[in-house]
Amino acid sequence: MFSSRPSGAVRFLVRAAVFALVLGGVAEVWLRTVMPACERPFAYQQQPSTIQRFDPTGRSSGLWTVGRLCLRGGAWRVNNAGWNSSIDYASAAERRRPLIALLGDSFIEGFLTDTDRHIDAYLPKMLPGTDSYAFGLSGWYLEQYVAVSRYAQERYQPDVIVVFIDSADVSDSLRENGVVSPFWWQIGAEGQSFEELPPTAVSVGRTRKAVLARKSALVRYLLYNAKLTLPGIHAAGIPQPATGAGTLDEGRAAGAVARASDAWRDLLPAAEFMVGRLCAQNPRTPIVFVAHSDRYLPMEDIARTPLFPDGRAVEAACEGRAQCSFIDLRYVFSGDWAAHHVHFESADGNHWNAHANRLIARTLADFITRKGLLYGPK
Repeated sequence: MFSSRPSGAVRFLVRAAVFALVLGGVAEVWLRTVMPACERPFAYQQQPSTIQRFDPTGRSSGLWTVGRLCLRGGAWRVNNAGWNSSIDYASAAERRRPLIALLGDSFIEGFLTDTDRHIDAYLPKMLPGTDSYAFGLSGWYLEQYVAVSRYAQERYQPDVIVVFIDSADVSDSLRENGVVSPFWWQIGAEGQSFEELPPTAVSVGRTRKAVLARKSALVRYLLYNAKLTLPGIHAAGIPQPATGAGTLDEGRAAGAVARASDAWRDLLPAAEFMVGRLCAQNPRTPIVFVAHSDRYLPMEDIARTPLFPDGRAVEAACEGRAQCSFIDLRYVFSGDWAAHHVHFESADGNHWNAHANRLIARTLADFITRKGLLYGPK
């Protein structure tokens, strides 16, 4: 006679399945309440401008966390225009106040601080009677800002444009150095000058698989906190904020100083082309370039420490252009550190915290006021 009792192998599989379901359920609760898994908005590539940002028809808010311990980053909010901001953007026809546009990468995107503690949130408080809109996405570089400025000019007509520059903004703009993202603009050599090269692909935006995956806290934890590759799931429609850009650690500093002394000259023609494009696309609009790298150099060392090559190339490209100004944030950070000894890093150890955002906003407000940039001829 055959036994009706299940075999040992079947019993093991049943018990394993029950255990996995219970463990998964506990993990879901734990990663939603005790250690919240990172939440991300969906990518969106607006046409015909080709500017990639976040999908304003998708989830509009969430919490960014960092690392396997889910350290708290920022509470994000996708506004009506698809940017991570505490306010909705009004068109040029609807707006009644002067506008300062901030163009940048993950430091302006701002996932590591709450939206009400971003530079664009602080600036209007320091410059009453103005608006500030932020256009930032992780990984962007100078040529992408050229493209974004066209988008911003068409829709919002800013009165001042602020462009944040860090370690590879000119280099990554060059198609010859590789495609950073098929969804972004770059430049390529054309005879003795350059030409703008459009994106080579169109983002598909939200997919059913991605929507279902992001509903699971466990899947989000594995993808974005533990940074594991899961079969069948594409993790990065938009790259996560990088943790290695923007600041030079002590181990790299000596080599960087040696390279920076002359390397910027090779980047200068490309920088001049892109700075020239920005100026031509935004005639009579003041453009302020803001370079950020080292934050803790002693004040007396800054003058003899070369700025990183891409920043130095942009600075040189600004020379002789009355429309352009250049701010080296090393002096700002080092001066504040000497006075207050309050760190500038957020939970990931690299991006700016609220203190740094407020300091930069104050620097910009004072600079714009001192130069009279908001009230010059348009």
